[in-house]
Amino acid sequence: MPFVKPQPQQTIEGESLAGLKLLLVDSDRDNLVMTMVALRFLKAKIIPALSAQEAMNSLLQEEPDVLVSNLVLPEEDGCALIRQVRRLPYPKFCRIPAIALTACRSDELCERAIAAGFNIYHEIPILSNELAIIIRNLLSFRNEWQEQHAIVLADTEVLARPTDLKSE
Repeated sequence: MPFVKPQPQQTIEGESLAGLKLLLVDSDRDNLVMTMVALRFLKAKIIPALSAQEAMNSLLQEEPDVLVSNLVLPEEDGCALIRQVRRLPYPKFCRIPAIALTACRSDELCERAIAAGFNIYHEIPILSNELAIIIRNLLSFRNEWQEQHAIVLADTEVLARPTDLKSE
């Protein structure tokens, strides 16, 4: 097989993730490293985690802007992870934008991931620029939604979450 020199990735305007902290969760160390390198190229700060427990610890310490998790994790899967995150009594965490990644193509798995609390479900492999666009769109949508809907908070107790409110 001939060697093909990889072409440098071109970033188009708006795909930069500069200033964003992404909690990236994948139990496959090689996949985690490859995705980290690609997202760092787009100027994101990456917080890596190899398990749901490690992700929860990092979430509370690092306060990321977005959670990107593979659904297949040891001990607890990605759905269990996002359910834990959504139950946290801190508004910043229970409303964190969350993307589920998986190599399995399944409508049932997609429905399960969304029902558990992920905002977006996407199959892998995924190009880093495509993931960047998804992250930017998700953050943009979240900001617009929060401007249009009042979220009532009392101290650190969440009285309503976006998933609890019905659209009118």
